[in-house]
Amino acid sequence: MWACLVLQNEAPALERFFSCEGLARVMRAAKNEAAYRVASKQAREAFNGLDEADKGWCRGALDGLI
Repeated sequence: MWACLVLQNEAPALERFFSCEGLARVMRAAKNEAAYRVASKQAREAFNGLDEADKGWCRGALDGLI
């Protein structure tokens, strides 16, 4: 999966956040709850690594996963 590649290649936090956030949305739409939980957890972890400016405009995307 693309998100896994982003994580494995130690991409910047912003790239990790959006790849995991996108994957979480796809998994939720596919009704794959286990994969959704993993991807949304990874998105939250990546969010925590963002600088404050990026957190401000990414908060809405993160809140959409909860």
